[in-house]
Amino acid sequence: MNQPIQLPSKDELIETLRPHRTALVIVGLIQGILGIAAIGAPQFATQVGTALFGFLLLLAGVVQITQSLRIQGWKGATILLLSGVLDLAMAGVLLVFPHRGAVALTLLLAIILLCQGIVRMGFSFSPQLPQGKGWFFMGGLSSAVLGGLLWWEWPADSVWAIGLILGVNLLLGGLSVVGLAGSLGGGGSDQAATG
Repeated sequence: MNQPIQLPSKDELIETLRPHRTALVIVGLIQGILGIAAIGAPQFATQVGTALFGFLLLLAGVVQITQSLRIQGWKGATILLLSGVLDLAMAGVLLVFPHRGAVALTLLLAIILLCQGIVRMGFSFSPQLPQGKGWFFMGGLSSAVLGGLLWWEWPADSVWAIGLILGVNLLLGGLSVVGLAGSLGGGGSDQAATG
């Protein structure tokens, strides 16, 4: 019989995260700095984001095709092969026609930001989350608003929007991580786990 997944209590979550406060702050600051850099150069960030996504799809396609050829007796091998070919085709569009790829990615990014924003806002009402719920709600609201604006202006904003919105999202995500770390209170800094 399947056991339901037990979420940690608020106190368990705080005790798990508290020893890693410094690491959370560092990750949040790095994420924020990357966000500021992307906001400062949105056209460059759009090109980098499009190329990176293209390379990830290329890698995923190669892995899926390789796996489908290795497990030919499995019924799902054909679907895995077709999925790999589709990933390769999408990677080709992104890498060979980066502007068209940016237009498609802009619409995809709008949808992702809307969904991510709704999830973050919902998570901010979770009783397991320690203080700092306002940071998560504001981050989620900002993501949802940015996704909506991006959708509204699509496709005209495809040249710069991916980089700018990615930068704002990184910055706000970094602030939410730093806010979470600050809400954990005292009780020690990063500690090495002892056996």
